[in-house]
Amino acid sequence: WTPTPVQSCGFDMRIRQGGRDKVWTIANGTPLQYALCCGKFKTAAGFLVAFPDQLDLRCTVLVDGVTTTWSALDIALFFERHFREVSPSRAADYERAANILRQTVRGIPFNSLATAGERIREVVDAEDAIAA
Repeated sequence: WTPTPVQSCGFDMRIRQGGRDKVWTIANGTPLQYALCCGKFKTAAGFLVAFPDQLDLRCTVLVDGVTTTWSALDIALFFERHFREVSPSRAADYERAANILRQTVRGIPFNSLATAGERIREVVDAEDAIAA
């Protein structure tokens, strides 16, 4: 089995800011960015292992008629700030994610392996060794 990356995806989110819901439209997003927006950190980690190049890609974010581009790190930092007051534990989750994303991905040991399958096997083997 060889995982195949999804090149881009688009989705909308409703985020409460300043006492009102805002619709965020994300275009040209990656599965890594989608997982972060959904707060699915283990899924995001899986995408990071399988497809580390997604870390460098940027998505288009449209909010209130203003378009910007964001990286996966930008998304994690936004949600860390967003949840800081209303859910400190959720903010801490995003802070941990941001800290991981700040690392140079090429510096993560398994990332020197050539294929997604090899990287996934290495992570699974490491998890098995820790569990033993």
